[in-house]
This record gives sequence, structure tokens and C-alpha cells, in this order.
Amino acid sequence: MIKAVIFDFDGTLVDSEELHCISLAKSIKENTGVEVTPKQIGLLAGMTYAEKTKILLKDKKDYDIDKITKDAYEHFLSIALDKIKLRKGAKRIIKTIHSLNIKIGLYSPNKKEFLKKTLEKFDILKYFDVIIGREDIQKPKPDPEGYLLAAKMLQVKPEECLVFEDTPTGFTSAKLAGMKVITLYNPYLQDPQYPGVLKQIKDYKEITKEFIQSL
Repeated sequence: MIKAVIFDFDGTLVDSEELHCISLAKSIKENTGVEVTPKQIGLLAGMTYAEKTKILLKDKKDYDIDKITKDAYEHFLSIALDKIKLRKGAKRIIKTIHSLNIKIGLYSPNKKEFLKKTLEKFDILKYFDVIIGREDIQKPKPDPEGYLLAAKMLQVKPEECLVFEDTPTGFTSAKLAGMKVITLYNPYLQDPQYPGVLKQIKDYKEITKEFIQSL
């Protein structure tokens, strides 16, 4: 049986992708005058703000990418805690995993303070043994650094971990770490490819206690 479950945050544990898209679109408009829609940004789900911005502003004159991304994330943080919602069924699955004495971790490129405040808001912080935030890593997804660090801090082997992700970038990160991966439906992505995925689900109700015990 697996010894740890690690959750991605944006789009996997919480419905936050739209807030990220709105924030980046606002910052790009204010800093460059270029209009992009949240839907356009959503198609790049899983990438960093900087990666998304470089793609969206390709072939345009040089802009201050650092300022655009900084302003976007500051706006996201200013609205997220009030507007963010837990993904349907997430709390139930977390409680189920905890009841099986399986360790629980979180890995996200968000600031750790924000992650903890969000988990506290939904009364689930107490279930998490390890939280890996942007302060803890040098290389973002799809590099496996964050997931490998989570496994190390959870004191388990990578192959003893199950990961929940919702983008090809995050999926690749977890697979490169040598972990089992379940992917959740992401409404922004069109036919994402997950070679070697353990299971693809629309929501957490497809994951039962018996299924977790069988892994």
C-alpha cells in the first residue's frame, strides 16, 4: 500500500485557475496595453506566470516580465483567500486518506503562508504533514525537485507516493519523481495527454477508500 499522498494545489485541491487567469490578464493589460483573455491564459495551465507571459507576448517588443508576474501574483493574493473554493469532494478524500494513516503532503509554487491560510480556511491544515511552497524549490514543474523534496520530508520513497495533479506539467513532474499519478479533469485543457497515468478522474467521488487501500 502507498505510504503518502501528495496533492497539487491550483486546480487540484482548490478551484483557483480562473483567479490566476484573471490576475495575469489584468497585469499584462496594465503593464503592456496588450489584451489577452483569461481563457487564452487557461490553455497554458500548469506553467509559471513567467512562462505564460513569454508565450502570450511572443514576437512583441520587450517587456518587464518580472514586473508583470509580480503584479499579477500580488493581485491574485489580494483576491484569492476570499474567493477561492475547495474542489468538490477534496475534504472527504483528505479525511479518508488520513483515516488510513497515510501521510499527506502538498506541493505548490504558491507562497507557503498563503497555502497554510487557505488550508486553515477550509479546516484541513491539520491533516497535512508537509507543505512545499515556492520558497522551498529552485526548479519549478515539470522538474521533479518539489515532489522529491516532499517525499524526503515525508520520509517515504518516491515510489511509495501517490500524487493528484490536473495538468501535463504537474503530471510530468510527479512521474519524473517516480511517483504514481492520478489526474483530475481540468476544464481549461483540451485533450491533455498523460502517458502512464494511474487513473484519470472527473472528480474525487471516483476515488474510494477501497481503491486507495488497493494501491
